[in-house]
Amino acid sequence: MAVTAKQIADQLGISAAAVSLALNNRRGVSEKTRQLVLSTAEALGYDFSKIKFERQRSGTVALVAFNRRRIFASPFFADMLAGVEGALRHAGFSFSLVNYSPFENIHQQIADIAEARYDGVIILATEMYESDFLPFASLDCPLLLLDSCMSVGVDTVKIDNAASMTLAVQYLYSKYGSVPGLLTTPITLGNFTERRFAYEHAIGQLAGSEKCGIIHELAVDLDEAYSGMLDIIDSGESLAQSYVAVFDDVAIGAMKAFIERGYRVPDDVRIVGFDNNIGGTYVQPQLTTLNVPSQYMGAIAARRLVEIIDEAEHHPLKIELGASLIKRRSA
Repeated sequence: MAVTAKQIADQLGISAAAVSLALNNRRGVSEKTRQLVLSTAEALGYDFSKIKFERQRSGTVALVAFNRRRIFASPFFADMLAGVEGALRHAGFSFSLVNYSPFENIHQQIADIAEARYDGVIILATEMYESDFLPFASLDCPLLLLDSCMSVGVDTVKIDNAASMTLAVQYLYSKYGSVPGLLTTPITLGNFTERRFAYEHAIGQLAGSEKCGIIHELAVDLDEAYSGMLDIIDSGESLAQSYVAVFDDVAIGAMKAFIERGYRVPDDVRIVGFDNNIGGTYVQPQLTTLNVPSQYMGAIAARRLVEIIDEAEHHPLKIELGASLIKRRSA
């Protein structure tokens, strides 16, 4: 009769779970216990062919910054990376930052990541589309998407755009009594797209399906958003009394344009941003915004990846974090 993990556990006076961790070379037992389990299993004639031995661990996790428009220089992403690195180091892993460009040799970049034999890879996927993810699926290690709205069958940690945008819309509507407008961008990144859909849904819930808010499309760059909003104001296009933006730089650029054209913020027009970038505290009036807990989000992603590395049975999870409203002078 084949020797079982329970028999080994009974022989040693420890739990079957501890025996399983030791046999499968997983964390959670001391090296002394691991060696004792292995020697006892061998003495009892345990069939080691049943064990799927893991490859030798490197002790290093990579964070791959998928960089399409080079937006990762902002403090928002620096805080997110700090959260990842801190949580990984606390768990005993070292951290490697890998820059990845879709405009360079994709196969070589993936080969370089594979050759490094990381224990796991976190992909900072803010600018990634589903087609961009396909080469990463070939990597033989646990993967996690950070700040991504894709559904590709791997673990994801992201902001809850729907609940966050609804929070801002409800705040403006309840405080000022009129349907807020949206300052969005034509860029079809997942976060921006989700925020627009969430805005439209929230407006429908508040004002009835027969009404819709005023939507302006502006560039994501602050200076271009400013010039675009100037053009809209000067054209005589209908304007809302308040706005929520899909991104802080869009909000700041639009606010600058309103002020230049003689509008008083928040007396004549109110604006709420999204992401709580530090630039919102340097403008006058300071920007009311939705605070995304970027450092905490990075830490949650790292902790989840460590769990995946240690899991005997893996089922992908999607973890969404809500934003909070930071009330400043612009609304």
